[in-house]
Amino acid sequence: MNSKHYYYARMEFEDLRTFVAVAEAGSVSGAARELYVTQSAVTRRLQRLETEIGAPLLDRRTRPVSLTGPGQVVLERCRRLLNDFREVRAAATNGHLPMEEVKIGVGPPSC
Repeated sequence: MNSKHYYYARMEFEDLRTFVAVAEAGSVSGAARELYVTQSAVTRRLQRLETEIGAPLLDRRTRPVSLTGPGQVVLERCRRLLNDFREVRAAATNGHLPMEEVKIGVGPPSC
């Protein structure tokens, strides 16, 4: 029997997208405007992602917000994942990839 342990996260795609938006905007309010959601929705998504990751990703006490060590790693991976998803969606939309073959795997951050 294979002794590998797999971690299955319950992360929401919008939580990842929101985290990237906050990191790029430098603020929760800026990300909220960009995503057309309320600041409280952005905060909930960030909290949910940080809970799932098990570490704070942003230091919200600074202006603009700054990334923590784990936040820097997660941001890089989120950007790659979002870009990969856009490419997969574009390929599927153009008929180059049947949607039933789309699989995206994400490993835990190495923090």
